[in-house]
Amino acid sequence: MKIFKTITVFSIFNHPLKEEEIYLYSPHKELKYVVEEIEMALSKGIIEKTEEFYHTHLSKESIEKRKKGNSNAKIALVKAKKSTVHNPLFPIY
Repeated sequence: MKIFKTITVFSIFNHPLKEEEIYLYSPHKELKYVVEEIEMALSKGIIEKTEEFYHTHLSKESIEKRKKGNSNAKIALVKAKKSTVHNPLFPIY
């Protein structure tokens, strides 16, 4: 099970992953293999799914922290893009 290593490393830091992120950090070349492994791990109780996140039995607080972090990152990206209008030497695409 190649995805377990990926999920475990991020779970050590209380950081649940989305399906796309597991695929991004896994050695699999095709998403379908990641999905198959996720389904197998879920059925065996090795990992859990909370909303859109996969993890090794993290708390609800970890999930909420991740969601809040994502929200804050979106806001920061919007601010960064706006500031490039004022500073063309620092483009963010």
